[in-house]
Amino acid sequence: MISSTRKQAAMLLLASSVSANTFIFHFINGLAWFDNFYFPILPTLALSYGAIIPISNLGEIGPIVLIFSGLGTLAALIQIIALDSIKKAVQQDLRQFRKDIRTDFQDARK
Repeated sequence: MISSTRKQAAMLLLASSVSANTFIFHFINGLAWFDNFYFPILPTLALSYGAIIPISNLGEIGPIVLIFSGLGTLAALIQIIALDSIKKAVQQDLRQFRKDIRTDFQDARK
């Protein structure tokens, strides 16, 4: 579940980037709405987009910008998720360690 504000912000940024580019590419390339949704996803994930070919110079510049911004946003989202997972695992290990120390301390007093 998405709980941290950073995760929500990164996901919102990624979703808004794809949504904005869907509208932009619709007006630049004049393709169907699904194709314009599909088209920004490919450069964001740094995949080949040979299936849909831009028809103008402006349509060719868009994916270049998307590759840099989309990959940066996606990398930030992955980093946030990984750091949160690591933080949870470390906190759980720390709680277990403290519990073990208390148990050992109590056993030593007896």
